[in-house]
Amino acid sequence: SDCPNLRGRFAEAVSTARSLKVLKASNVGGGLEALPTTWAGLSLTALDFSRNRLHRWPAAVLLEAATGSATRLAAALEDLDLSSNRLVDAPASAAVLCSLRRLDLRDNCLRTIDDAVFQLGNLERLSLAANPELVDLSPAVAAFVDAPGRSLDLRDNAQLRTPPPDVVAAGNTAAFFRTMRAADAALDRQRRR
Repeated sequence: SDCPNLRGRFAEAVSTARSLKVLKASNVGGGLEALPTTWAGLSLTALDFSRNRLHRWPAAVLLEAATGSATRLAAALEDLDLSSNRLVDAPASAAVLCSLRRLDLRDNCLRTIDDAVFQLGNLERLSLAANPELVDLSPAVAAFVDAPGRSLDLRDNAQLRTPPPDVVAAGNTAAFFRTMRAADAALDRQRRR
């Protein structure tokens, strides 16, 4: 239902469940537009917030307002599903997700992915599939896909130029960025002469 009271009661009830570890809050009450800030104090290891109406990265529940450090939620999360929302970016503040192993951002409106996402040390699986506005990825993605045991899903991104769709389809994303890095290094050496 689209009842605002249902959404309010749901958010309030969840925020008091301090021992809760896994929360599936997919398509809540017709779709929530933000993660309730009261959830910042939870110690969830898995959060499914897919199929809601989230427009912005949930910084309010991941970053302490006063210090900019990770909230309890950000420090504990290992699995975060924000798929099928309306997110337009994954900003540098994602860096606080130090325990994150799986991040699902498929089927959003992503335009930019900050390097911080690709540099999350524990991240093993990242899905950026089906983001029609995604055009370019930073070379930082190369280090992510080069690391053993990591997977990156870039399927169904029709506008993607870097890496090109044929490179993605062939599974050569890492090789593409390694080649780009080598070419950049060669150009830098050439310019210094």
